[in-house]
Amino acid sequence: MQRTLGILITSEQHGIHLEAIVRAAKRKRIKLHVHINGPAVLLCLRRSFQSALHQTRMTICRYSADRLGIKERLVALYPESLTSSERPPVDSGQCTKRIVL
Repeated sequence: MQRTLGILITSEQHGIHLEAIVRAAKRKRIKLHVHINGPAVLLCLRRSFQSALHQTRMTICRYSADRLGIKERLVALYPESLTSSERPPVDSGQCTKRIVL
């Protein structure tokens, strides 16, 4: 069974750790599932953060992006990743480990 790590990022301040987590997960062959909501969706606009996100399975809270006025920009960057409250975050409940940042 493949090891998986579900990550919920809710804070801009702690989201910066994702790049290191992505590198470590790649070395250890751990598949990452990331969900981003709240103020953390602002991280999706940073170039350094974008490269890390493209190496994971991820979802972004559409409601949070809309409240912050960046939904259209995120739709252009991550057209398949925005989720609503009706659609749960990507497989996070099925991960072998979970963390919240």
